[in-house]
Amino acid sequence: MYDAKGNYLKEHRIVNITLRTGYSVYSLKYIAQGAFRQPAVKVDYIIDPDVAENGLGPQLAADLTTSGLTKNRHFGFAPYIKYRKLCSGKTYKLQHF
Repeated sequence: MYDAKGNYLKEHRIVNITLRTGYSVYSLKYIAQGAFRQPAVKVDYIIDPDVAENGLGPQLAADLTTSGLTKNRHFGFAPYIKYRKLCSGKTYKLQHF
């Protein structure tokens, strides 16, 4: 995490604090500064090493697909199939996947 002047404050893995939403409220400005000030991982990575190696922090097991779908419902995002229809103009049925 960095302050607005670019001074390094401390390190926190985002995957460790995603389950603690109250933590983010006080640290969001430092997390945002760190997001664009610190160097990123190599371009050829498919998934960030923190996510691949550390998963969801202290949580031992998770169904990431279900978690993603649940987040979409909580935030009111349209189902994925609606985005597919918008982009391609085709109507999809469950059998097509």
